[in-house]
Amino acid sequence: MQDLPDPPMVQSPIIMPEPRPPIQAPPREPDTLVALAAAAARGDRRAFEAIHRRLSPGLQRLFMERVNRRSELADDLSQRTWLATWEALQKGRYDPAKSAITTFVYAVGYKLYLQHLRSAGRSEVLAPDAFERAGASSDDPASVGAAAELIDAVRTCLKDHDDNPVLTEEERGLVRASASGASDRDLAKQLRIAASTLNARKQAAFEKIRRFLAQRGHRPSSPERP
Repeated sequence: MQDLPDPPMVQSPIIMPEPRPPIQAPPREPDTLVALAAAAARGDRRAFEAIHRRLSPGLQRLFMERVNRRSELADDLSQRTWLATWEALQKGRYDPAKSAITTFVYAVGYKLYLQHLRSAGRSEVLAPDAFERAGASSDDPASVGAAAELIDAVRTCLKDHDDNPVLTEEERGLVRASASGASDRDLAKQLRIAASTLNARKQAAFEKIRRFLAQRGHRPSSPERP
């Protein structure tokens, strides 16, 4: 009997799985304050909430120190600061290219703190004249853009790095020590130089700062002494 050929192999059809839609990762929030500030300035509430999470603890500590640990008052000032900051962003009063969001928030908070002192009848002088001239004297807490720009410009003068375009390391130290209340006599003694020499160096440092600020448009309305 003749052998029959084997029947052809019948392969089972390959059933391909249904394609699944790609898993999309949730959008990431910007991870730098610069990016967050830019997004918040465009009205991004999530970015503003991220800024709040990062800066709120420090702002709260600042208010607690200013108001002698009165937590209710510190909470009130903090909440008003954030409301005023959001309002400023909504009205286009903050320009992320001109000042850091940290500076802006603290400038708004400081303005509200000054308002609190005035309403409480306290006459102590806490704000530099330059801060007041830069717009902090307005009744609107959100109108502190110019003041924030001024603060950032001064910070640039005091940055600690070798290529600081404004002050030398010694000059930065003199300005900081002077701002902290150190007298010329004490500083001269520490540096072992004459008080007149110390004063001349300090005045030269302040003059450099004035010229730097003037180049950025921050000019005093009247002659002033540091």
